[in-house]
Amino acid sequence: MFGIGGTELIVLIIIIAVLIGPDQIPGIMKGVSKFMKEVSGARADFKRSVDEDETLREIKSTVLEVKKGVEDQVNSVTAGVREDIEKIKKSIDEDSQKNIGNKPSGNDHT
Repeated sequence: MFGIGGTELIVLIIIIAVLIGPDQIPGIMKGVSKFMKEVSGARADFKRSVDEDETLREIKSTVLEVKKGVEDQVNSVTAGVREDIEKIKKSIDEDSQKNIGNKPSGNDHT
């Protein structure tokens, strides 16, 4: 723990007890304990936040990939439909031209 051995820790506790006084040690220990809990909680919150950010990035990346795939499919279908419409228009124009050329004149009464 912090590079301090067992004997050094005991000596440190004795020095603190002499300097502060045995009456105030419980209050100081409560304060230190509370501080350590807050630090631990903040660390857990930070880790959770980082994990959520990574998850959100992965979701965003997946959504963008799906969007691109859908856009590509829509563009492909749209191009196919446009080609079909042009073929139909051309066919209608050709049929119209044939019908105009084959239309009987109004002078032939049989």
